[in-house]
Amino acid sequence: KAKYVRMFAGGGLWLAGWEYRTVDNWAKVQGFKWIEYSGADHIIPYELSLHHCLTGKQAKSGKNAKEEEMSRPDTRDDQGLRVIALVDLDTDNHNRLLFEEELIQHLTMIMHAVG
Repeated sequence: KAKYVRMFAGGGLWLAGWEYRTVDNWAKVQGFKWIEYSGADHIIPYELSLHHCLTGKQAKSGKNAKEEEMSRPDTRDDQGLRVIALVDLDTDNHNRLLFEEELIQHLTMIMHAVG
């Protein structure tokens, strides 16, 4: 029974366009790009996130790490990736509004991309 559910779910994801090779496609995208991630996302666990797949790192955590990330709007990590690490909340981290600092980082990235 589980085999058929898995096949049906996989087919549904494929039909919806959600089944794609993000890491492979990241390398093909040219131009300005960045990653936004939450270390506490319940829909996309950090271990399955693009950031983790590209870096192999654990999510930054703790107040000082978040303040450090937010103080640098065009953050590049040690691998040269532009990264916005969203603040981890005790509530839903997947579908939420951005904090003011996160929105500023996001808009700064957009300005760099189109400027």
